[in-house]
Amino acid sequence: MDVIVTTSRFSQNDREGPVSFVIMDISEQVKTKQLLQENEEKRNLLIQHMSEGIFFSDEKGMVLEWSDSLERMIAIPREEVVGVPFDAMIDRLIDRRIVKVDGEKAKQFLRQAFEDRKKERFNTIWEGEMLTPQGDYQTFLAELFIFQSPKGNGLAIIVRNIDAQKKHEKELQLMADLTAVIRKCENDAVLVRKSVIDILMSSLNLDGIAMASFVDNGDGGTIVEARGRFAEKIGTKISWKNCIEQASLYGDSIFEIGANCLEKLCPDKEFIELPKTRISISLVIGRDRVGMIFAFHKERFSEYEYRLLDAVGNVAAVALNQAMTFERTELRLKRLESLHVIDQAISGLFNLDLTNRIILDQAKQQLGADAGDILILNMATNMMEYSAIFGFDHLDVEEKRVHLSRSMAGQILLNREPCVVSDISKHELPFIMKHLQRHSFHAYFGFPLIAKGEPKGVMEIYMQTPFQPDTEWLNFLQSLATQSSIAIDNIQLFEKMQSMQYF
Repeated sequence: MDVIVTTSRFSQNDREGPVSFVIMDISEQVKTKQLLQENEEKRNLLIQHMSEGIFFSDEKGMVLEWSDSLERMIAIPREEVVGVPFDAMIDRLIDRRIVKVDGEKAKQFLRQAFEDRKKERFNTIWEGEMLTPQGDYQTFLAELFIFQSPKGNGLAIIVRNIDAQKKHEKELQLMADLTAVIRKCENDAVLVRKSVIDILMSSLNLDGIAMASFVDNGDGGTIVEARGRFAEKIGTKISWKNCIEQASLYGDSIFEIGANCLEKLCPDKEFIELPKTRISISLVIGRDRVGMIFAFHKERFSEYEYRLLDAVGNVAAVALNQAMTFERTELRLKRLESLHVIDQAISGLFNLDLTNRIILDQAKQQLGADAGDILILNMATNMMEYSAIFGFDHLDVEEKRVHLSRSMAGQILLNREPCVVSDISKHELPFIMKHLQRHSFHAYFGFPLIAKGEPKGVMEIYMQTPFQPDTEWLNFLQSLATQSSIAIDNIQLFEKMQSMQYF
């Protein structure tokens, strides 16, 4: 039993009176105090073992508790906040850019919480970014509680780190958006490229993004889509090897852009300060180079962004490969149909000029040619004369036929080798440069027409912009040249037989 003994003595007329004793049983009070101490210890132990951060303030707004977990979450030590009024604490958090909020609004809200004893203010949730001790911003969820006491309202806050959860949600949403958009592209490689870079540009707040395509799985590629800082780089030629020459940043798909590639994308004069993130993302299916994405961001990416870009790159590579395969298959079918049309013309027509016009019409449709012609060799005069032509506004008198030994077409026929020039500004051709410049052509393709070993003529195709064809494009042009050779040989043989019968 716990007791308190109180003694007292009363004096009267300088005479001491009797002593009185009061004995009080305080067992219950002691027991209650012990229970309170035990509860306090349990509370402190619970707070120490909670993964969530805990914050308490008293009725006057003085910070009483800043748990170890909270100290590990947020970049401010406990000794700088415990015993500090919450107004001063908020100022410190904002001044050090630990939390990005409007300080005055936050103070006003908390003052109202302390003063208002209405029940609906007991629970409030805030979600936002705060600076961690590691120096990066992560997403946190703070749940604010008001607890009431006879002296007023106290404040309790439970803080949870939900950064991994939010990133996972963002990743899932991005992949869902990307998949939904790709499904709407209907095997259109151009739309797939546009969709991928638009989604990445907005989702990651990039400074610039571009995508390159590569011809025949070769090293040379061309920027075909661009946004932001790269917007003016469409058409820029780049090298696959130069883009991945640096060490890998993530897996075997994300690399820091090498110096040679960087010079193509952003010459020194265009950038006062380079962004911290400068990466290339290779889009590969098996051994096929589907494309490459280039991305710039002013801040350095973490492993999370690299992992996200790797996942997007895989989805984009599969979608692009599928779209390109579909387009190639569709194009092959169309070209087979066009060859069938030409076969029918060769079988059913004996008008050489008309047959050659049909062949050039297929070249225009299937090859995207801006102009073209077929010249036939006149053995009697050693001149090459136009049989069919398209895409020229007009021809001068000296252009209507050309000499075998003093023309580009004649050189092709004499050498019996095709002439493929993707950009005439980089490769000057004999005899024909004035003709090309007069009609504003920048790419030239000439194929000899040979039938049964005999020279028959030349087919020429012109482009108004520099053009790098793929193997299938050149193969189809060779097929058209072969068909034209057969047509010329058949009709010449028919005309020869007719003349023999006449005589």
